[in-house]
Amino acid sequence: MTSGDLDPRMRPMPRRTGPPVTANHVTILRIALLPVPCAIVLYAPVSWHWWAIVLLAAIGLTDMLDGWMARRWGGSVLGALLDPVADKVFMAAALVLCLALDLAHPAVVALMVFRDFVITSLRSAMSLRGGHVKTSILAKLKTAVQMGGVAMVYVVYRLPDAGRVLPLLGVLAGLYLAFAVWRRIATGEFRPLVWVPASMALLAFLIRLLADPASARQIYWGIVVAFTVASAVDYFGVTGRVLLRGTGHRLDDLGRILWSVVAGIGLSWLVVQRPEIAPLGIVLLATEFASGAVDNLRCHEGFLPYRWVYPLRAAVLTAGGWVVLLLAHDGRPWSPAFWGAFALAAVMLIWTVVDFVVARNLIWGEEAAETEQAKVVVGR
Repeated sequence: MTSGDLDPRMRPMPRRTGPPVTANHVTILRIALLPVPCAIVLYAPVSWHWWAIVLLAAIGLTDMLDGWMARRWGGSVLGALLDPVADKVFMAAALVLCLALDLAHPAVVALMVFRDFVITSLRSAMSLRGGHVKTSILAKLKTAVQMGGVAMVYVVYRLPDAGRVLPLLGVLAGLYLAFAVWRRIATGEFRPLVWVPASMALLAFLIRLLADPASARQIYWGIVVAFTVASAVDYFGVTGRVLLRGTGHRLDDLGRILWSVVAGIGLSWLVVQRPEIAPLGIVLLATEFASGAVDNLRCHEGFLPYRWVYPLRAAVLTAGGWVVLLLAHDGRPWSPAFWGAFALAAVMLIWTVVDFVVARNLIWGEEAAETEQAKVVVGR
């Protein structure tokens, strides 16, 4: 008797070929931990702030870990969707930290978050018209410049003394440039994704060398905003003609634009008005980015969207945010406003989980796209 003759319930289970912890687990953990550094900055003593930055940096390093695990043991459609979502939420968490510390103008934060939601909506709009939006080199550079720029803003804030911060920035710039030169010699390739960040590291050092801390921070933000706007213009330059000439789906487009405004600008403004809910604001941004990723996948695979979904999400976010503003608040956690934001975050999280369940066949089932194909559906 062979194993094929046994009762199916008695056949040996296939062995796992990968580790018990997968790349998807690491990505989900990365998203789940992102509100923690913000909570430390808001609720813990000032002496804990460096620990928040260390934790945020450690969370950022998991991006390389889950990428390596996906290459080593194989990726999945779920991972292809969640990885860029995690990058966007990571950036949003860093921006919320800057808001909490009064290191960024609210308009700058709103612009950067709004840009990501608009591009998410743009991808779905293009897919509905049979088009495709490829992640550009400029968009990838934008992500690197944003992360590096926010890091420089915080370092200059915490180390205002030039005698302490300039050696640190000089060493970082030197190491980055040395790595870029080594890679150029070793591979014979000139890679913008290596040389531009290396050049920006050197520029960050020179800016602080020539400017005082406050002026240096403003210049850093100016560079970050310039890359953010340039990458958005680059996307619209590629897709604008298709969207303007394409017919149909105008109501779908309007619904997503409304959602982008509420999620990108409205949530940022809500965090400014009620700083104590900032960690929950990160949760809300995560739910909306994840929902947008599922919408990208559905549209890419040719499934017509439910036209009412994103106007309704915008309406729920607006109504919930208004209630949060009406509730009593004292700038500390556990206030009525905090619990109102908690309830709103719970509702949107459950709704987003339902989005994934509804799209389960596209993510896990027989209709699932190829992993490499899914990677291009959601971008930066």
